[in-house]
Amino acid sequence: MKSKQKTSTSNAPSSVKLRRLARFSVAIATPFDDRDRIEWKTYTTHARDLLDAGATSVTLFGTTGEGASVTMAERHEALVRLSDAGISLSLAVMTARGLAAEEIAEDCGYALEAGCGAVLLAPPVTIAGLDPVGVVNWYRSVFKHIGESARDVILYNIPSVTGVTVTPDVVSNLRGEFPELVAGVKDSSGDWEYHHRLLSEHSDIAILQSHEPYLARAVNLGAAGTISGLANFQPALVANIARGCDDERVVNLVKLVLSGPPVPILNDLTAHVTGNEAWSRVRAPLVRLSPPSQKKLRAAYDALFS
Repeated sequence: MKSKQKTSTSNAPSSVKLRRLARFSVAIATPFDDRDRIEWKTYTTHARDLLDAGATSVTLFGTTGEGASVTMAERHEALVRLSDAGISLSLAVMTARGLAAEEIAEDCGYALEAGCGAVLLAPPVTIAGLDPVGVVNWYRSVFKHIGESARDVILYNIPSVTGVTVTPDVVSNLRGEFPELVAGVKDSSGDWEYHHRLLSEHSDIAILQSHEPYLARAVNLGAAGTISGLANFQPALVANIARGCDDERVVNLVKLVLSGPPVPILNDLTAHVTGNEAWSRVRAPLVRLSPPSQKKLRAAYDALFS
């Protein structure tokens, strides 16, 4: 696969719209009740509060939102619940992740037809070392199954979860074949060299840096913004960094979140800051933090933000 320098095949209106939508998007966590059901009132209130606090969109059921453990029916219900709460679905980004291309296309198509602003589409979750040709073929299959409703796709690079890297060459190939669809890339790799290459070769679409310690640097080099999990409990901090203003506390905060299982830690900090313990619950196979772990985590957080 030959690399393309500064590809100019993007759909300009989609890229411009996505830059506004994802300048500061929150990858919202998912609250559960004691019967393992989504607490919809807490969920929609949280989304509303984040948007009122300045978030440009909310990203649903990604890694932070435990999307792999959320059913298709729950994903569809989320859109109804958000809409009923007065939240425009044009401010929602739906995440899709899996392996069966036709099922993923159905999920994406439903969200787009319902009015979601974009879809965040991870590569096929499969064995590590997948040939980039196979990655392109899989995306091609998803796009063709979505059909005429396909639009506003953000490619999702998170190799620590999927085992697959969406290389800049894969982005180039997909943009060359589907210039109207690929509007951005979310990079959650934590690999600065990779991210810098994305910015160098694909600056005309929305490149999103989701490793917050790199965010200010990336924005100052042309990145469009972020889809951030930390913003569930530190929206003001992340919003400021997304404007290109670095904050040394973010490095230690990310280290704290990565000091154990990230999603339970992030959920527990959301519970701590909001005062709503529903956030500390997680869905299997994840495990809620033990009381001693909670106490240690919250003390460390308070010391950082005292």
